[in-house]
Amino acid sequence: MQFGSSRRLIVLLILVCFVVLNRWLFPPVPPAEPLDDQTAYRVERVVDGDTLILADPERTRVRLIGIDTPELARDGKSAEPLAEAAKRWLAEQIEGREVRLEFDIERFDRYDRTLAYVYHGKTLLNEALVRRGFSLAETRYPYSDRMKKRLSRAEALAREDRYGIWANDRDPRADR
Repeated sequence: MQFGSSRRLIVLLILVCFVVLNRWLFPPVPPAEPLDDQTAYRVERVVDGDTLILADPERTRVRLIGIDTPELARDGKSAEPLAEAAKRWLAEQIEGREVRLEFDIERFDRYDRTLAYVYHGKTLLNEALVRRGFSLAETRYPYSDRMKKRLSRAEALAREDRYGIWANDRDPRADR
């Protein structure tokens, strides 16, 4: 056996030992299970009127599809009217409780938030926020026509009853 080939053998053995040791010390992490619509998820906290964080291992951020609640204060801008009320109402409904998610055409938005319809019991919270006047129905994005009609109907009722953002004669879309 020549010196060059024994040197290669030693290098090869060191590499094999390194790979085995690396696998033993740092086992591969299994990929996260994707969220499904048959599972109940506990809500860790409500971020604002249309975003929440689940208490799953990834602390998944969920954005409610088809609605647009007023923005909270940030980056030197003051909160839009009813932003705090929308957040508070949603938190009272689901913070620390279980919800069920239903997905549509797109699963994620440009901020990598999970897009979902959020149910607490039989209540579709996306619709409830619109019906109570805490949110506009946002129909320009791709999601089911059936849900667009449902949310638009809730908005029309809130507007007719002058709830929340519809309390005065001014259209809240004009402020955006």
